[in-house]
Amino acid sequence: MKKTVVQVPGLWDSRANGYSQCVTAGGLVFIAGQVGTTEDHIVSDDFETQIRQLWANMRRALEAGGSDLNHLVHTTTHLSDLSYARKFMEIRIDVLGKDFPTSAVLGGAKFIRPGVFAEMQAIAIQKTA
Repeated sequence: MKKTVVQVPGLWDSRANGYSQCVTAGGLVFIAGQVGTTEDHIVSDDFETQIRQLWANMRRALEAGGSDLNHLVHTTTHLSDLSYARKFMEIRIDVLGKDFPTSAVLGGAKFIRPGVFAEMQAIAIQKTA
């Protein structure tokens, strides 16, 4: 089985920190933790705006790996505070529709980047697999 590191246009280059934004292997796409940022800054101090940017980043990374949101099989989301869980889930339902992946949501996370509300990792199948 071949492992391929995929550079994701529009996401910051994570290699300087020793990890890849997207890796494909065996028909699967593995996405590193995405947050509500552009390449160089947090988009807003508003929770919903950050989460929608997180999903935009996730979509971008999945597409770079040959997948999309419809092919997600699992997400793990860390929230800075569990009080955001209900709102996060409402946004997730809005973004994904009704074909949901398996999921874990955890709270109380402290992030490297100050001001981040959430970080989400994902696993998906490639559309051609």
